[in-house]
Amino acid sequence: AAPSLASTLDLPSNSDATRVRYYLTTAFVVSDNNPGGSEFYTINTTNKSAPALLGSVDLGSSSIAAQVNALAIDSSNSLAFVGLQRNEQELQVVEWTTVSAPTVAQVLNVTGAPPKDLFYDGTHLYAANSADNAEFNIFEPLMTPSWSCPERIGTLDLGVNANAVRVYGATAYVVTNQNTGAPEFDIINVSDPENPTITGTLEIGNNTNDVVVSGSYAYVGTSSSSGEVRVIDISTPTAPVQIASLNLSGSNAALSLAVSGSTLFVGRTGSSGGPSANSFVSVNITVPTAPSVIGQASIGGDINSIVMMGSFAVCATAHDSREIAIVNVTTPASPSLYGSFNTPNNSDGNDVWVNGSTGYLVTASSPSGGEMYIVDLTNPAAPAQTGIKNLGNSSSSAIAISDTEAVAFTSLNLLNQEIKLWDITVPSSPVFLALIGELGGFVNDMDFETDYLFIAANATATGQFIIYRKIQGSGGGGGGGGFSLSGTFDSPEFDAGGVSNWNTVEWTEDTLSCAGSDLSIQFKSSTTLVGLATELWQGPDGKDADETDFYTDPLGTEIHTDHNGDRYAQYRISLSSDGTCTPYLYDILITYTPL
Repeated sequence: AAPSLASTLDLPSNSDATRVRYYLTTAFVVSDNNPGGSEFYTINTTNKSAPALLGSVDLGSSSIAAQVNALAIDSSNSLAFVGLQRNEQELQVVEWTTVSAPTVAQVLNVTGAPPKDLFYDGTHLYAANSADNAEFNIFEPLMTPSWSCPERIGTLDLGVNANAVRVYGATAYVVTNQNTGAPEFDIINVSDPENPTITGTLEIGNNTNDVVVSGSYAYVGTSSSSGEVRVIDISTPTAPVQIASLNLSGSNAALSLAVSGSTLFVGRTGSSGGPSANSFVSVNITVPTAPSVIGQASIGGDINSIVMMGSFAVCATAHDSREIAIVNVTTPASPSLYGSFNTPNNSDGNDVWVNGSTGYLVTASSPSGGEMYIVDLTNPAAPAQTGIKNLGNSSSSAIAISDTEAVAFTSLNLLNQEIKLWDITVPSSPVFLALIGELGGFVNDMDFETDYLFIAANATATGQFIIYRKIQGSGGGGGGGGFSLSGTFDSPEFDAGGVSNWNTVEWTEDTLSCAGSDLSIQFKSSTTLVGLATELWQGPDGKDADETDFYTDPLGTEIHTDHNGDRYAQYRISLSSDGTCTPYLYDILITYTPL
């Protein structure tokens, strides 16, 4: 007998449903991109006449329609694998242990091309795609704990931009912009990182820039001109109390803090001369209720970050000739400039992290160089550069390094690329590991404690206090490593709606972070969709008989007039590297004029 329709279910979206899989009494359905809504649904089919929606999850909002190509189910571990046509999110892993509340557990960047079909056999995931030289892929067991797939697990909305975070054991201390009538100092219990809770708060009444803790006291640097340093008794975390305020000379803000023994070191806004030149200040905190200035040093320029390295304070500064300044504090009452490192440009040093005898400096945007410098501090009198990384020609405000693995985290002032992760097994040659691009706001500070990354941000999409961990395993072995030496990605066919003139092609790429890598574009067009399939891939030379020329300038190139009058178009991305890293294409813009 012919099949007859038994029932229907209208999903809460106008996006097309594209794939369905079934296990026991649950149907799993995915749909095309649904900005602001969900693309993955679980449906109870116990009653075939009345299927009922159980739960859903957003696979990542995007203003660009992203076709959901593939779906596979791992019933043993309650996982779903979803293939999407979305840059750097081509393969997503959804955890559905609680069928009514599925969650995205892992997001993977698949080089070559997004999966068009998926199959899971219980140990490996098999994928079919349109990559010219890798149409069939086998993935090792997924969900192995790894920072190659960072996972956001906890957030808090503090109501105002968070400027700094310090974590000690199971407690985080966060300071924020001025929050009139509300607190700027937060004590947060992170003993359960998936559910951080505010334990205590205090209103400071000014912008607060940094915080450090020593014993039962927190020291806060502010932008106040009459009390740059505040001392807070935190012995009762639920009721912190300010017990002292220290007014430093001049009106320069306290930007950064570090503590060593009974001395607090303060980095201030500064200049090369005048009363504001003493931007490094030593404060005796033997009696926390009565802090007193005991020494100063002229560093010049803002001191944006201070990290202790034995009897030296390593500072990230805005000085044009010493973005790292090393201050000898053997005698805290007589701090003195001991050594310095000058980057090859004038980009301000924004943050520094010291790991053993290696310093990692991040700076403001440097179009002609890099924004992360690796510096050998073995001889503090003469720091020496050993490595450099371009972070995408974007200012980097913060850096953190894992205390258990060779992984570094660098912030970027780029939406959808807010944090880059690096493998620093070889400190002088960081290798790109992963990207966090879901915060919706810029990162101001980061700290790392016991396998967790803690973030203070301007974020609005996820809150201002955010916690990440590496993706957790569900059993199985390790993931595969390395990248293909080369690959291509062909875009979907585009219909301009009528004959058109094709104008320019431009894109945003990152090839500098992967030494020796290359990225180029080719284009083809036709008057008909059938004709497009047989057209050759072309570069700026126009429609010729070969496929040997490429668009190579990401800033923009005119498309040859041979393509004018065509209606359908398509582009190809060609990528290559040495296999240890990969170039990235973040976006592409092709302009045309309908006729």
